[in-house]
Amino acid sequence: MTEFGTKLRQLLKRDRRLFLILGLLLVGGAWLGELLPRLNPEAARDIERMALEHFGEIARRMKGASLFVQILVIWVNNISASILAFCAGLIFPPVPILMLAGNGLLIGVFQNYTEAHAGLSVAQYYLGLLPHGIFELPAYIIAIGLGFRFGMIPYRLIRHYLTTKEHLPLFREFLGELRYYAIFLFILFTVAAAVEVAVTPYVMQLFLKYPISI
Repeated sequence: MTEFGTKLRQLLKRDRRLFLILGLLLVGGAWLGELLPRLNPEAARDIERMALEHFGEIARRMKGASLFVQILVIWVNNISASILAFCAGLIFPPVPILMLAGNGLLIGVFQNYTEAHAGLSVAQYYLGLLPHGIFELPAYIIAIGLGFRFGMIPYRLIRHYLTTKEHLPLFREFLGELRYYAIFLFILFTVAAAVEVAVTPYVMQLFLKYPISI
């Protein structure tokens, strides 16, 4: 195993508990999103409208474009969202976590939307997301986790200094680790964008032709 692979594996193993908690939060947000149309129909409609406007703009940029440009549009959108979540941690560490929960909520709300307007069952919806989701969602969770950890550094430094009167090189350590994660996220988001453009639409179309009930 290369040095990069070994170091990345060590970082993922160290941070796996944080990523697992964030993954469960995403699932919880999706579950709440599925319930939202029954709990608060107006809020669910507002979320649907904002999301449709956002995704409609992405679709307009991709319309008639080459496969490469379509992949690039998806990639830029995902990278931008992750950078925003990461930087939000500098303002207030819980903000990236709230953004993750919001994305989970959006996934759940859209499950209801596709079921009502396209006839996709719960199983079809999530199986349709699976091809690119297995790359995109872990990447986004990692980006959220990095944003949270980065935002917590000043608080950890203050606490450590007040306790020991010593300084910790946390910023330097984090930036050293960040390059390993950045390369890994670049790969994950690139694969996710390619799969989302080249594979996911055909999987969804397959479900529309051959209904599955649960």
